Amino acid sequence: SHSAKEELIIWPNPSTNGHVTLQFGNSALEMVNVAISNAHGQIVYQFTTDRGQMIIDQSFSPGVYQAVAWINGVRVSRRFVVW
Repeated sequence: SHSAKEELIIWPNPSTNGHVTLQFGNSALEMVNVAISNAHGQIVYQFTTDRGQMIIDQSFSPGVYQAVAWINGVRVSRRFVVW
C-alpha cells in the first residue's frame, strides 16, 4: 500500500491544449524522476524535479500518454489523455 506521499495527480485529464500539470505527494520534496511515454511506448518527455508540482507545456499531440514517476523509490504511474 502506498502512503499518501507516493502519489501522482495529473490534471486537466483529458487535456484539450496538450498542457498538463503533474502534482506529486512528495511532502519531503525528494528528487522525483518522471518519464512520459506515448501509446507506442516511446518516451516523449522526461525530467527530474524536487518541486511538488510541475507544469508541462510541451503541447503533446492528441493521444493517450503514461506518466511514470519514481517517488521515494516507489514507481507510480498514471495515464492521461490529450484531445
